[in-house]
Amino acid sequence: MKSYQLSYITSLENSEDKIKQIQDKIISFVQEAGGTLNKSGEMIRKNTGYLVSLYFYLSPEKIVNLEKNLKEENRVLRYLILTKRLVKKATSLPNLRRQKTPKIKTKVELEEIDKKLTEILDKS
Repeated sequence: MKSYQLSYITSLENSEDKIKQIQDKIISFVQEAGGTLNKSGEMIRKNTGYLVSLYFYLSPEKIVNLEKNLKEENRVLRYLILTKRLVKKATSLPNLRRQKTPKIKTKVELEEIDKKLTEILDKS
């Protein structure tokens, strides 16, 4: 199943009760197709009509039947179905800080150390 968002516009002439009936009918279309409702968005009044959004899960092959039912519903002026991507939570984020490169230590011979010590002590 994929995650979808359905947004549709109904006429301003419809009352809130009629819009609720339309929404219930569309939810039944989704459920009859074997989908599950994720969440129902709020109704927003626009200049052209009421905008309502629904979020649901449905098999991709069942979208054709849903669109057919939406086209037959004459109270729905326009609709748009979007595929929603599921965002996976990152288990761990990579360390983006610049890591210090470790200094490579070379072995120093004991004679070189003695030589450096005598140079330092002679200067004092």
